[in-house]
Amino acid sequence: MYLYNITYRVENTVFDAWKSWVLEKNIPSIMSLGLFSSFRFCALLGEENVDAQTYALQFKCESWETFLQYRDGNMATFFEQQMSLFGEDVLTFSSLLEIHLEG
Repeated sequence: MYLYNITYRVENTVFDAWKSWVLEKNIPSIMSLGLFSSFRFCALLGEENVDAQTYALQFKCESWETFLQYRDGNMATFFEQQMSLFGEDVLTFSSLLEIHLEG
Protein backbone atom coordinates (compact mmCIF):
# COMPACT_ATOMS: atom_id res chain seq x y z
CA MET A 1 0.00 0.00 0.00
CA TYR A 2 1.23 3.53 -0.81
CA LEU A 3 0.66 7.06 0.36
CA TYR A 4 1.07 9.79 -2.25
CA ASN A 5 1.89 13.03 -0.41
CA ILE A 6 1.77 16.55 -1.87
CA THR A 7 3.11 19.33 0.36
CA TYR A 8 2.00 22.89 -0.43
CA ARG A 9 3.41 26.23 0.66
CA VAL A 10 0.56 28.68 0.04
CA GLU A 11 0.94 32.46 0.16
CA ASN A 12 -1.68 34.04 2.41
CA THR A 13 -2.81 36.30 -0.46
CA VAL A 14 -4.30 33.27 -2.28
CA PHE A 15 -4.90 30.91 0.63
CA ASP A 16 -8.71 31.17 0.82
CA ALA A 17 -9.15 30.72 -2.94
CA TRP A 18 -6.62 27.87 -3.01
CA LYS A 19 -8.23 26.04 -0.09
CA SER A 20 -11.69 26.33 -1.68
CA TRP A 21 -10.31 25.00 -4.96
CA VAL A 22 -8.58 22.05 -3.26
CA LEU A 23 -11.63 21.07 -1.20
CA GLU A 24 -14.35 21.71 -3.80
CA LYS A 25 -12.64 20.82 -7.09
CA ASN A 26 -9.20 19.21 -6.78
CA ILE A 27 -9.85 16.48 -4.21
CA PRO A 28 -13.24 15.46 -5.68
CA SER A 29 -11.72 15.30 -9.19
CA ILE A 30 -8.81 13.14 -8.07
CA MET A 31 -11.00 10.84 -5.98
CA SER A 32 -13.47 10.44 -8.86
CA LEU A 33 -10.74 8.68 -10.85
CA GLY A 34 -11.24 5.65 -8.61
CA LEU A 35 -7.49 5.12 -8.14
CA PHE A 36 -7.20 6.12 -4.49
CA SER A 37 -9.06 4.57 -1.56
CA SER A 38 -8.91 7.59 0.78
CA PHE A 39 -7.34 11.00 1.33
CA ARG A 40 -6.17 13.28 4.14
CA PHE A 41 -5.91 17.07 4.10
CA CYS A 42 -3.57 18.30 6.84
CA ALA A 43 -2.13 21.57 8.10
CA LEU A 44 1.54 21.58 9.04
CA LEU A 45 1.94 22.88 12.59
CA GLY A 46 4.86 24.73 14.11
CA GLU A 47 5.53 26.97 11.14
CA GLU A 48 6.65 30.50 12.02
CA ASN A 49 6.03 31.97 8.55
CA VAL A 50 3.53 34.85 8.64
CA ASP A 51 3.35 35.18 4.83
CA ALA A 52 2.37 31.63 3.94
CA GLN A 53 0.82 28.42 5.24
CA THR A 54 1.91 24.85 4.68
CA TYR A 55 -0.50 21.98 4.03
CA ALA A 56 -0.19 18.35 3.00
CA LEU A 57 -2.64 16.39 0.90
CA GLN A 58 -2.27 12.61 1.04
CA PHE A 59 -3.90 9.94 -1.10
CA LYS A 60 -3.79 6.25 -0.28
CA CYS A 61 -3.52 3.72 -3.11
CA GLU A 62 -3.49 -0.03 -2.97
CA SER A 63 -0.73 -0.85 -5.47
CA TRP A 64 2.31 0.49 -7.28
CA GLU A 65 0.52 -0.04 -10.59
CA THR A 66 -2.38 2.11 -9.41
CA PHE A 67 -0.01 4.94 -8.52
CA LEU A 68 1.74 4.64 -11.90
CA GLN A 69 -1.63 4.86 -13.61
CA TYR A 70 -2.28 8.17 -11.80
CA ARG A 71 1.26 9.47 -12.37
CA ASP A 72 1.34 8.66 -16.07
CA GLY A 73 -2.24 9.60 -16.88
CA ASN A 74 -3.39 12.38 -14.59
CA MET A 75 -0.75 13.95 -12.36
CA ALA A 76 0.45 16.57 -14.86
CA THR A 77 -3.10 17.76 -15.54
CA PHE A 78 -3.80 18.50 -11.89
CA PHE A 79 -0.46 20.27 -11.47
CA GLU A 80 -1.12 22.38 -14.58
CA GLN A 81 -4.56 23.36 -13.25
CA GLN A 82 -3.00 24.55 -10.01
CA MET A 83 -0.27 26.48 -11.83
CA SER A 84 -2.78 28.21 -14.11
CA LEU A 85 -4.89 29.29 -11.13
CA PHE A 86 -2.23 30.20 -8.56
CA GLY A 87 1.15 30.34 -10.30
CA GLU A 88 4.11 30.64 -7.97
CA ASP A 89 1.92 31.70 -5.04
CA VAL A 90 1.57 27.98 -4.36
CA LEU A 91 4.75 25.91 -4.28
CA THR A 92 4.59 22.14 -4.11
CA PHE A 93 6.67 19.03 -3.82
CA SER A 94 5.45 15.49 -3.79
CA SER A 95 6.66 12.19 -2.42
CA LEU A 96 5.52 8.60 -2.42
CA LEU A 97 5.61 6.59 0.79
CA GLU A 98 5.32 2.83 1.02
CA ILE A 99 3.23 1.80 4.01
CA HIS A 100 4.87 -1.08 5.86
CA LEU A 101 2.66 -1.18 8.93
CA GLU A 102 -0.56 0.55 9.85
CA GLY A 103 -2.54 0.42 13.04
